[in-house]
Amino acid sequence: METHETQRQLPFSARLTGEGVAREIWVYLALTFLLSWALWLPAIRYPGNPVFLNLGGGPAIIAILMVASGKRQAGTSRLRRFLLLVPLLWLILVFATSWTTGVRWPLDWKPWLLLPSLIPAWIISSAWSCDPDVRSLMRTFVRPGNWQWPTVAFFAFPVLLLGSAAVARSLHLPVVEPARGMSATAVAALCVVRFIHNTIFTAVYEEPGWRGFLLPQLQRRFSPLVASIFVWLPWAMWHAPLDFSGGIGRNLTLWVQVRLIYFIPITILLTWLYNRSEGLLSPIVFHAAMNVFPFLLPYSPPMMSLIFLWAGYVVVSNRMWRRTESTPRESIVAPGKPL
Repeated sequence: METHETQRQLPFSARLTGEGVAREIWVYLALTFLLSWALWLPAIRYPGNPVFLNLGGGPAIIAILMVASGKRQAGTSRLRRFLLLVPLLWLILVFATSWTTGVRWPLDWKPWLLLPSLIPAWIISSAWSCDPDVRSLMRTFVRPGNWQWPTVAFFAFPVLLLGSAAVARSLHLPVVEPARGMSATAVAALCVVRFIHNTIFTAVYEEPGWRGFLLPQLQRRFSPLVASIFVWLPWAMWHAPLDFSGGIGRNLTLWVQVRLIYFIPITILLTWLYNRSEGLLSPIVFHAAMNVFPFLLPYSPPMMSLIFLWAGYVVVSNRMWRRTESTPRESIVAPGKPL
């Protein structure tokens, strides 16, 4: 008879079968909501808190803790990378909090921003963890299998936005210009800073959990399309404290449009990118791009419905309603080579 310790020595993907998968999914969701909301709710009381959105990481943190096998492999240098990442991520926060309304000099140097920088530093440095299962979860973020799909993920939204604006202008439809009045240099600088900030302090917080942990486990039992829907709903509801404390939740119609409607094609596209790229970097890049570029690049709201056509094409061309015998890549794989 297998003991609990024997089970812990197996790779995570081999430790779960049948009811074990369902149980782990529910435990993951419960702990993710609990940790995330516990971090957010106190900060909600202080609307002027410049690092409110940087106090997160629940989806990634819980995923890392749940996949840990307890095994240790020598030859990694996580602590050194963690210590290197903290000041670098602090610098990103300094720029992001100083440039909330545009490019501003001098920068507002806040030493205490080192504290929220510890969270993403811990998450990213797990790619060099001594635990092989933890390392497997994050290694495709720092070492992707290819650069084709991360490139697609990066340019998809700018092309969609700028393309919709060009078509709208030719048809005399309304075009939103969020950066009207800014110089091209300022817009470019904001794009770089906000994209890096959103990658580290939003997408890295979420995608290792939603796409790296939850999606592969669901795809072991369901088709990619059905698995996407099962990720969509908790992912949308998870944002509730952000939405209803001054975010889009102030307008219920807008909240329904964004979280309950718009998130469906977005979730499908993220599933597609994760499966095609076989790793985390592509969904992380896409997530950051969709959060940043619509607030800086011109676009046409009516033409944004094209994202539904794109998602529909992806579903049909990839036959996402069909369950595959094995997922293209389980995020938690057998122990591999150390980074």
